[in-house]
Amino acid sequence: MVVRAYIDESVGKYKTFALGCVIAKGTEWTWISRDWKKCLERKNRELRRAGRKCISRYHATDCQNSYDEFKGWSADEKKPFVAELLGILNKYHIHILGATLDKAELSEVYPEIKEKRLNGESYAALAWLLFPEIVREARRLDGYPTAKIVYEHGDVSGHMINTYDRWNLLDSEVFGSIEKDTWKVLPLQAADLVAFEAVKDRDNLKAPIKLERRFPLKELMGDKRHGGGRGIHFGKEGLQRLRLGNLLTEREDYAGYCTFPISDKQNESSETVTQENEPSPGAPFLAFFARGGALRRHPSNP
Repeated sequence: MVVRAYIDESVGKYKTFALGCVIAKGTEWTWISRDWKKCLERKNRELRRAGRKCISRYHATDCQNSYDEFKGWSADEKKPFVAELLGILNKYHIHILGATLDKAELSEVYPEIKEKRLNGESYAALAWLLFPEIVREARRLDGYPTAKIVYEHGDVSGHMINTYDRWNLLDSEVFGSIEKDTWKVLPLQAADLVAFEAVKDRDNLKAPIKLERRFPLKELMGDKRHGGGRGIHFGKEGLQRLRLGNLLTEREDYAGYCTFPISDKQNESSETVTQENEPSPGAPFLAFFARGGALRRHPSNP
């Protein structure tokens, strides 16, 4: 059974970086895309009748900030529109993942990374973290899945391909292909929504005044109709372990790596996946994995 995972990124106010991922069987995406397209078409008919500018797609940041195609949209207009899109995601059996990290912590652990490279290297770190989660979710959808990864094209292609190649060596029976595409692929708009909400939730933890969790994320995490939603944060201790060349496979045991609802508790780790040879302290971020460092598999997943 083909399982498709769509991935997009978002950058937050407080140096937060996130990847959003939506996973479902290939046949399910046909119906999700149909309903998503109908929602956009209905909204555009409404905008045309009012003599207003139509939208080409849903873009979470622009919608939130009433920018570009969403210029002039009020909060009272945006909320029901987003709620309809959320209703589409909750209607079908999809699995939702949001992964975040703090770019300031990444810079602290990897001081050799220049500012202009921070987003790309953040993408690489979270992609490395996200791929085993995709495998886990794909196997929940089907006993013998073939996972196809789709991400939005841009300057992250090298990072994504390198990460995919490394995980494909470890789980070649699961990964089928990887491809880049544009925002015109409707499921990537859903991944954008998840990434944006993951960023906003993490930013809220850093803000001077903590606000109630935003309604889109509460809908995604709390609705039981779809396959479930989960958020993960790659904390400083996790980055330090990656720096040392130690990768942990058990999500629940990952120090510096927490799930929604966010908790300050740091768990001790017990099982690790290690490199036979550590990269030099000055090596570019994740370059060791990209060039094929040997890994020892977790005993529960030989």
